[in-house]
Amino acid sequence: MKHKCESIIKKQLQEIRSEHGMKEYLTMLARFPQMGYENVLLLMHLFPEAMMVCGKGAWKNYQADIKAGERAIPLLCPLGAVGDMTKVSYGVVGVFDISQVQNSEAIHIEPVTKACSVEHIWKENYSYVVMEDINGEYIRSRLLKSTVNEEEHTIYLRKGLSEESRENELLKLYVKMWIQKSEVAVFEEELCDYLQIVLKRYFDYISEQDGKVRYSELFASPDDEFRGFLKSLSIHAIGMISELTGQNFLSFNETALCNIFFEPEELAEVVMHVMDAAERADTEDMQQELLEFSNRVSAMTQEEYQGIRGLRNKQQLFSFPLPSIIKDIRWTDIVKIKKYF
Repeated sequence: MKHKCESIIKKQLQEIRSEHGMKEYLTMLARFPQMGYENVLLLMHLFPEAMMVCGKGAWKNYQADIKAGERAIPLLCPLGAVGDMTKVSYGVVGVFDISQVQNSEAIHIEPVTKACSVEHIWKENYSYVVMEDINGEYIRSRLLKSTVNEEEHTIYLRKGLSEESRENELLKLYVKMWIQKSEVAVFEEELCDYLQIVLKRYFDYISEQDGKVRYSELFASPDDEFRGFLKSLSIHAIGMISELTGQNFLSFNETALCNIFFEPEELAEVVMHVMDAAERADTEDMQQELLEFSNRVSAMTQEEYQGIRGLRNKQQLFSFPLPSIIKDIRWTDIVKIKKYF
């Protein structure tokens, strides 16, 4: 099954190298920003109508049974060897979409909203002041709606913009700033354009014009470079969604790694096991995944670790797609994981 999944991913990587294909990919990524590009490609091919997926155990926790005859959707994630948590490799797990379960009406999906406006993020997180260019002193070109004065930490917006245009312009500048500080080397313009589409689709305020994808030399790039771009796109998307919602989320792979490693009482022991697993990794991708996970875990406090470990030990540590799922009081336990990463 793993080879079949890899074959599908390889085929899908070719299918999305076009304006239409990339547009479809960005739409699916906006539904599942935490899944990673390979699983987004699998969902596009195997279950393109998917809206919310998780494993059989997670659905059971919410009294939502799998409908008779439904087949699991295979996705890739890190799996640990039985009896040896330091031997980790990518494997296949089965998930089910909400359309494949009974009692799904008992699970309410609330619309996702930003915790605050993009303007608030600019002010509070980056110390920028947003002002209207009342006299046209700073925005000279009629083609521009804004300009940034980095020395004064001020953003000037064209006078008379609607609230929607104002928010869109600040979002565009926010994405550009985020990518510039990340020092992206190639296809920076495409990354900015695609991230704007993903964010607008995720927060459900996109127009048809905003969703258009132009032809790019990215589509003809080597396979490893194209994969690297998609991985970067996913990482930046979930990072910005976390900042804009005020909540940090576990990715699909991070959840799997927490379930593998978060067994010992002491955090230091976990870090040691993760580093051992990285040394024994069978692929460079797995090694990099584990090293990145080790860095994140090392930055946690013992109290934060115990919070996630407690959910893991109660078999309540899941990586749900965003938007967040709300169902009775037990969801308040699971939502605690958001503040730890």
